[in-house]
Amino acid sequence: FSVVLVADDSPVRVDISDLSGRRVRRLQESRAIASGAYGLRWDGRDERGELVSPGLYVVRVKVITPTQGAGVAGDFLTTVAVAY
Repeated sequence: FSVVLVADDSPVRVDISDLSGRRVRRLQESRAIASGAYGLRWDGRDERGELVSPGLYVVRVKVITPTQGAGVAGDFLTTVAVAY
């Protein structure tokens, strides 16, 4: 995914949740300038390092920066399937 028009060091956070809404993993990256292409990878493990169950998961990408008045959404949602 790409982040545009963020000229500061705002962190980019990816939360992965199961379909009940329980967060299973958080990935985060900080750069000197947040804009640019990202390739955060999830290894299918939860916060304790255990493999998650096969199924669908909700992925929420968020740039931790003020967006009020900017006319942009605060985050982006998609899904990812886990299969073994």
